[in-house]
Amino acid sequence: MNKDEFMRELDRLLQNIPESERNEALSYYEEYFDDAGAENEQQVIEELGYPGKIADNIKESLRGHMGYQNMGNGYQNTGYQHIGTQNVYTGAAAQKKNEDLPTWAIVLIVIGCILASPIILSAAGTILGAVVSLIAGIIGLIIGFGVTGVALLVAAVACLIVGIPILFTNGFAGMLLTGMGLIFGAIGLSFILGTVWLCGWALPTFIKWIVKMCKKLFQKKQDEAAA
Repeated sequence: MNKDEFMRELDRLLQNIPESERNEALSYYEEYFDDAGAENEQQVIEELGYPGKIADNIKESLRGHMGYQNMGNGYQNTGYQHIGTQNVYTGAAAQKKNEDLPTWAIVLIVIGCILASPIILSAAGTILGAVVSLIAGIIGLIIGFGVTGVALLVAAVACLIVGIPILFTNGFAGMLLTGMGLIFGAIGLSFILGTVWLCGWALPTFIKWIVKMCKKLFQKKQDEAAA
């Protein structure tokens, strides 16, 4: 049974009471479901029980009796009282109000937040500084790898340009310069590839991770605020 089926059944069972009483009762339970939220719909239905029992208790209360209690699962179900010409629901609504934090508790929480704010700000500053330092470090590596790679490639080209012609006049010196040029070129290419890897994967991945963590943190705060 879902909310709509529950409300239709309750409406059907309350057809033999005055229309104003029926509409008021249905409005109350409709708001009760809305307050609980769609995600808690089944839990509310289980707590309230079968619509027939609710209807019987509403009819009984209209005859001057107090609201009923269903102690199954330890839950006090919503009752209905008739006081003069005014109909008042009791039970779950009263419990819900009692669950609100008292004023003194809210004041203590506010004072605690004010006293803890320097520590919170200090911790936040430390975390932010660490994140900025990591990003700056990765950017520094990118620049360093790139500059080193370019310098080594330039040196490799220079060695090859000088060494290859010398091979025909001074074989040893030519081979030495040519070999150094090839080594410089290989190392330079490695640094260039490292720069590409840092730019194309490491830095974007790190930034995405930071954004993801911030989103989780803000979502958690929103959920706590909504609760």
